[in-house]
Amino acid sequence: MKYLALFVCFLSIAACKNNSNSTNVSNKSEDSADKTILIEKPSMEDADKYVGKKPSEVNLFSQYNLTNRIEALLKNDSKNFTENFNDETPIMRDGELLYFVGCKAGDCKAMKFFVILDLLETNINILVINNGTPKSYEESAIIGMTDNIAKAFQNILTSPGL
Repeated sequence: MKYLALFVCFLSIAACKNNSNSTNVSNKSEDSADKTILIEKPSMEDADKYVGKKPSEVNLFSQYNLTNRIEALLKNDSKNFTENFNDETPIMRDGELLYFVGCKAGDCKAMKFFVILDLLETNINILVINNGTPKSYEESAIIGMTDNIAKAFQNILTSPGL
C-alpha cells in the first residue's frame, strides 16, 4: 500500500511538471488520415505590460502566436471569433492571469468571448457565450478562475453588453 501511495504521488508530480513550449493539435481531414500539427507557444510572461489597453490597441493577437493558437483551439468557432470580436474591454490582470472580453459590436448579447491567458503556464482558455450559453475551450488545461475573474465572468454572462 505504501508503494502504491508513492507511485500515485510520483505520477501527480510528473504530471504537474509538463512545461512544454508547444502543443500538439490534432486535425481531422476528410481527404487524409489524422495529422498532428505542432503549434509553438512562446512565453507570455511579458504580456502584463498591456494591462489597461485593449487587445486591438497593442495588436495582441499578432503576438505570442495567438492567432494560430486560437484558430487551433476554437476550430469551427474560430470564424465566429474572428468576425465577432470587434468590441472589447481593456486587458485586466489578476495574479498571473490576464483576461479580457470581446463581442459582436452592436449586438454583444448575441456573441461574447471571455479570454483568459495564463502567463506562467502559457495557456489559453476561451469561453464563447452564444446567446447566453457559455461553451469552454481549453488549450492545454483548464485555467482556474480566481474569485475576481469568476465575478467578472458572471457579470459578463448576465449583462447585455461588456
